Amino acid sequence: MQAAILTAGILVALVAYAQTSDYDRGVALVQKGDFEQAIPLLARAAESQPQDARTWKALGVAYAARGLYGEAEAPFRRACELAPKLEDACYYAGQALYLLDRYEEALATLESAAKLDSKSWKIRLGIAQALEAQGKASQAGESYQQAVALCANRDPAPGAAYGRFLVRQGRLKEAIPPLEAVLTRFPKSPEALTQLGRALLEDGQTTAAIPRLESATALVPRSAQAHLLLAKAYVKAGRTAEAQAHFEAAAKYAGAQVQ
Repeated sequence: MQAAILTAGILVALVAYAQTSDYDRGVALVQKGDFEQAIPLLARAAESQPQDARTWKALGVAYAARGLYGEAEAPFRRACELAPKLEDACYYAGQALYLLDRYEEALATLESAAKLDSKSWKIRLGIAQALEAQGKASQAGESYQQAVALCANRDPAPGAAYGRFLVRQGRLKEAIPPLEAVLTRFPKSPEALTQLGRALLEDGQTTAAIPRLESATALVPRSAQAHLLLAKAYVKAGRTAEAQAHFEAAAKYAGAQVQ
């Protein structure tokens, strides 16, 4: 009797599984973080439904999550072409191109997307990053500010990115207020903490930089940049014994994060 019940249960489960699409199973695996298993299911779903933009987008997400931006670019581009208004489809397409150092193509994709969605801070941020990568600092600065305004404090990313841009430009004192503004609303933003610590350190405010960088390394222990900056800050503060462990961590995690 129990064997019959078990067999019936297995059959029900198999029927339910068979009725679930490759897309649904693939998306469920993506949500669980099992990107490797999700990719073949989503690839098969895209092949069987080549006009379904959401499937191409999901396939791109699975590839990108594994750092396979070269493989992600074509699915994202396909999703963007099929449904330019699909949430984040064209933004992801532009970001994949950006991460492949194809900045002009990234900019063209994102500017086209901005014409359809002028209120997207993500698209505007992507445009700013592509402009900065091309050395167009003035235009990039304007786009970063637009992204911050469009975001309206809903996310720390544009403010932190704008602060990072200002630091890279050597505009340290200008960088500090926007980064502090981000941390007022998002006190645990690792990027804002790291960039504020960097701005303060390079501006000679070592004592103020240290607690920000300590918080950044605590929040993201694998950040090579935060560890290296903290090590340098400790050295400047005369705390050389404490610096060594962070120099070692920076070397260990080098390459894990774009500097």
